[in-house]
Amino acid sequence: MRNFKSYEKEIFRELYKDKSVDIYFFYEKYGLSPAHIAKFILNCREKDLVQYSDGKILLTQSGISYVDENKKEIYLDSITRWKKIPKNMKLEIQPTIEEILTLSNNDEQSFLQYKEKKGAD
Repeated sequence: MRNFKSYEKEIFRELYKDKSVDIYFFYEKYGLSPAHIAKFILNCREKDLVQYSDGKILLTQSGISYVDENKKEIYLDSITRWKKIPKNMKLEIQPTIEEILTLSNNDEQSFLQYKEKKGAD
């Protein structure tokens, strides 16, 4: 298992999807620096994973196989951040589902009344 840098993951994903991508695309879409793009090209060319010509990066057949073999590391985030709620975002008072359903989505006054009621308890 290899720990890929985030910029490597982005480049591999795009190359796997489109096979050949203009290097400027990575700057435009992801804000990747030319140094990161150049480092990726040099490292992957040594391993015969990509070819580079005329400003485009092309994923080779061995590069396609490499991405297939490492899909889990490239496409999935090992840390499921969405499951972890930061402490500063957790509610001190946990409303019940019934209390939540009685609040109107667009009624700010109902929310403020609920907050005042809960704060007084």
